[in-house]
Amino acid sequence: MRLLALDTSLGACSVALLDGGQVTHTRHVAMGRGQAEAIVPLVAELMAEAGLAVGALERIVVTTGPGSFTGVRIGLAAAQGLALPDDLAVVGIETTAVFFEMAQPIAKAGAQNVVVAIDGGRRDLYLACDPGRETVSRLADEAADVLPPGPMLLAGNGAEKLKAALPAGLAARASLPDPARCGPYPDAAALAPRVDPDHAPVEVDERPARRAAVDHGVGLDEVVQDLVDLEVAPLGGHDPEGHRAVEPVGAVLEVDHTGQ
Repeated sequence: MRLLALDTSLGACSVALLDGGQVTHTRHVAMGRGQAEAIVPLVAELMAEAGLAVGALERIVVTTGPGSFTGVRIGLAAAQGLALPDDLAVVGIETTAVFFEMAQPIAKAGAQNVVVAIDGGRRDLYLACDPGRETVSRLADEAADVLPPGPMLLAGNGAEKLKAALPAGLAARASLPDPARCGPYPDAAALAPRVDPDHAPVEVDERPARRAAVDHGVGLDEVVQDLVDLEVAPLGGHDPEGHRAVEPVGAVLEVDHTGQ
């Protein structure tokens, strides 16, 4: 299966092309701002290097949060804008599942349990201790009740924040990964192993968007409308302005929130 994977959910712009489960081309650029302007040119560069058109893809995979409110919607809108001309399926993967994929090889070598921590702003964290369970929200200094026993490997952009807030006993069991192997932002190349090639379309789960909406004091309808209004420049755009307005998330997404 030939996949294009995208992530703009946190502080980076990451794209990867995968064929038969193998990463063939990738780009990963750390940036606090500017993902909306960078994502499609980055994809165009990647596809040109591979000598492929977007229509040669079978699916586009994108992170759906939790993450930056703006970053999540940029990724979703870009994925849909790229997919629309060729009617490609778009598959959503939760950001926490990507960090599990990145951290698991390191944790396995050290017999550690992976804990993914995504910074929610102020004292808040989104925590996931099992890829098959729902992400939970906790204050950093009140996270002990959801942490697993034994040695822990903390991954995600909230890992240092979590470790600093833990009591001494828990902090002694927690370690941080080598950032060269598992950095603070999702790597698009890690999305593909989370995609089941045979999974059937399912109804969109709006929890990541709803969490982002609650955090920023806006309604879910406004989040969806933002996605409708946000314009991206698809490769080979057909309208006079070179842009195409995207459809609501629910129109094209298949979502795997369990990562199984």
